[in-house]
Amino acid sequence: MITSRKNEHIKELKKLERRRGRDEAGCFMAEGVKCVREALKSGFTVREVLLSDESLINDLSVDPGIVTVVTDEVIEALSDAKTPQGVVAVVEKKESAPVFSGLTVVLDDVSDPTNVGSIIRSADAAGASCVILSEGCADAFGPKSVRCSMGSVFHLPVVTQDLETYLKEFGKSGSCVCGHLKGDSEFPKDDDICVVIGNESRGVSDDIADLCGFKYRIPIYGRAESLNAGVAAGLMLYRAAESIRSFNL
Repeated sequence: MITSRKNEHIKELKKLERRRGRDEAGCFMAEGVKCVREALKSGFTVREVLLSDESLINDLSVDPGIVTVVTDEVIEALSDAKTPQGVVAVVEKKESAPVFSGLTVVLDDVSDPTNVGSIIRSADAAGASCVILSEGCADAFGPKSVRCSMGSVFHLPVVTQDLETYLKEFGKSGSCVCGHLKGDSEFPKDDDICVVIGNESRGVSDDIADLCGFKYRIPIYGRAESLNAGVAAGLMLYRAAESIRSFNL
């Protein structure tokens, strides 16, 4: 059992809290019973599972060979959550290819990791085939993003790449629609729809908006000027999913 947060192995794992540390190690952390269970069921390689409660070995159906038993204090040192659930997994990153069909979502410099995680979760729920992130986005594999995705980060490809390249390719056969304050109520009807979500403060950049054949404005019926990026993404993703389903009827 590891009992000290000053243990050398724990110090190395703490480096995974930072993007540079994750990039150098080629892995990231997932915490909480739900996220760790999804990691174990996915095609991702789980290097290690740290537990403060050994009864979770059976609950998670985890190979005891990759389990390290630690104290609650050590879990607290590794966890980003206010109330840790006693389990943290170290997961290897996996290279994924972008998908250019079905329902996809592009994030244009979404900077809040909780928004990135919640959008990945909404994309998963709406049946999206992949999530594309710009270089300026918060890291989808950071602690807050992974936790907010509730395991959805393990369910579909999450790829960082040049957005202009992706949208130009997608637009050859599908429809790209961005949330925009100068948009209208028209929404594309197509087999393939890419939903573009912009930065929390400035929205979708002009260059990216110009690559979208449709600009959609979510109606505001009250006095709020706008919606949170994660909420807006959820509304647009389900609107897109319904459009694809009705198109195929």
